[in-house]
Amino acid sequence: MNSKTILTLTVALGITLSSSTVSAGFTLVNEAGDVGAGLLLYNGNTVCDDGFSDDSAIAICREMGYPGFHSWRYGNLFGIQASLDIGLDDVVCSSGSWDSCSSTTSHNCAHSEDVHLNCVP
Repeated sequence: MNSKTILTLTVALGITLSSSTVSAGFTLVNEAGDVGAGLLLYNGNTVCDDGFSDDSAIAICREMGYPGFHSWRYGNLFGIQASLDIGLDDVVCSSGSWDSCSSTTSHNCAHSEDVHLNCVP
């Protein structure tokens, strides 16, 4: 599925986060409005870095319609993270295809482990 949707999320703190490329439950949000980069959300919740790898990054970027990724990191970089639930953990992929991935919606994470992803636009 390669749907491309742009939406803007304004939070109570007055910060506007831009979101781009919503597909298969994944969304990237950031404060700068950059396309293809930001905090990784799954169904509106953050994604924990446990088990996350370059294969996970490639698979998720491809699932959102991007050809690949530049980089990924983890951390509590946006104030909004604390108000979100952690929705996906243990994203383990054996290749760059989402079909090769396993994950769980239960977690043992803190927001300091939230994934931030920079896909190739």
